[in-house]
Amino acid sequence: MQGLKNVLSSRKESVVCQILASLMDQKPISTTDNYIYLDPKAANGEAAPRIRMPFRRSFAFMVGGGNYVEMQSVQDWAEAHGRYVVYGSTDMVAPTQFLEELCELGRAQGSSGGA
Repeated sequence: MQGLKNVLSSRKESVVCQILASLMDQKPISTTDNYIYLDPKAANGEAAPRIRMPFRRSFAFMVGGGNYVEMQSVQDWAEAHGRYVVYGSTDMVAPTQFLEELCELGRAQGSSGGA
């Protein structure tokens, strides 16, 4: 039963929601300390003064794949905080597709002798 707690969702905010809150509220946390700030209005890579006002709208894009639980978590967070967040990813993986990919990786690992 101990391992089951890790699988089931909890009321704890997901990491992506914590990062969104930090970035959109302009309140750095250790995770976002090294994030760069890019201003599309700045000319040719000039250093732009950082905007200190909270943001109301944002894009959250997952490179390498996202999932429906994370997307729903972001949408719930945005709604609860009066924000508008567009979630995207390079690949949206459904639970059954994720399990199929894991099985395929397991078969490939087993046939190669595994490391």
